[in-house]
Amino acid sequence: MKDLNLFLNMDRLRSNPTAFSLRISQLLFRHLKIYTGWSFFNMLISLPFLFYSSGSLYYFMLMNFTWGLVNMGFAGLFYWHIYAQRFRSAPFKDQIKIQRHICKMLFINILLDMVYILTGIYFLFFDLRSNLIGIFMAFGVAILIQGIFLLVQDLLFYSRHRENLLRGEKGIWTERTSNRIKKKKAATFR
Repeated sequence: MKDLNLFLNMDRLRSNPTAFSLRISQLLFRHLKIYTGWSFFNMLISLPFLFYSSGSLYYFMLMNFTWGLVNMGFAGLFYWHIYAQRFRSAPFKDQIKIQRHICKMLFINILLDMVYILTGIYFLFFDLRSNLIGIFMAFGVAILIQGIFLLVQDLLFYSRHRENLLRGEKGIWTERTSNRIKKKKAATFR
């Protein structure tokens, strides 16, 4: 986990608790970078096999290429959504709401990733009962790999966004508490 934190450069993000919106942006763009890379990798690896393979390997690569295209589309929407949300200029309370929204969306993605994994497993077993030997098994393996990768990625970034949210909420609580203390001190000196 420490190596992964170094790769994602997370330790530097944790060391600056005042840069809440910067952490949101950097986490989102790192998530997007890995997601886009995974999509591009799926398409790049699969493309030659679509022309020079047959049978189960062809169907596996077809599903990987399709997932790559779908993920690239989602990455484009994700990028647009991040870019359109100008949360750096938003008030701190709105940034907290945005961070909560991101956590909710990642939680929904985690549930969808589990559905992908279950669907992949179902296709593997469905192939055993089907006359279309190889198609469902290849699709099942591709969906299973996709689901496992996305689940690991979403769990990692969910934990990072959740940590950022808790820090931000702690910052609000600390700010409120210090303001109350200052008001009490000012009231006692009158």
